[in-house]
Amino acid sequence: MDMAHSSPDRVPIDILLKLSVYDEDWYVNTPANSAIKAMASSLPAVLNIFYERLRSPIPEARSHAAVALKDVAEKEPFLLNGDILKFELKRLEKLGDDETADYVKHVLKKLEGITRRPSYQYGL
Repeated sequence: MDMAHSSPDRVPIDILLKLSVYDEDWYVNTPANSAIKAMASSLPAVLNIFYERLRSPIPEARSHAAVALKDVAEKEPFLLNGDILKFELKRLEKLGDDETADYVKHVLKKLEGITRRPSYQYGL
């Protein structure tokens, strides 16, 4: 967690992926998810972890990812990609996953009127 704040480029993401899953004990997945969210400011691509998990065949995994995205929306909504979330919401509604869809709707409401921060502020 300390490295996620001070040196996000040195965090072993492969380990975080294994620790941050929904079926890991809360005292393991909570700090791992917190580290991923903390890294999002400097490495926005880590949010793809949660976007991908919204596509899981396991409802609990989808819900777990949506809760993490909800937390990001509460603190740093400008990091989130509304286009991806809108697409995933449609898919979740088709699946009938109302619980996860409700979380994503909450996230999308938090994004209303927010300008997304570009991933690349310098360069081409």
